[in-house]
Amino acid sequence: GTATASDIYVLASYDAGDGQVWNQAQSETFDLAAGYHIDITLNLRFPPLDIHTRVVVQIVMDGYSISTSHSEWFDT
Repeated sequence: GTATASDIYVLASYDAGDGQVWNQAQSETFDLAAGYHIDITLNLRFPPLDIHTRVVVQIVMDGYSISTSHSEWFDT
């Protein structure tokens, strides 16, 4: 579309299982005009030791998760 996307933010965290997360970080809210891009950097604190987890990244717009991606599973 050609409309500006408003009220967007990025969430990143470690997957704790059962719908729970560890050390979630959230970007500032931003707007994005059609045809443009933005680079967002989030710093996550390391998760607890001796767990099996993955990094989960969500793009949220108007309070709804519109995209979710994740890393491969790894052990800490």
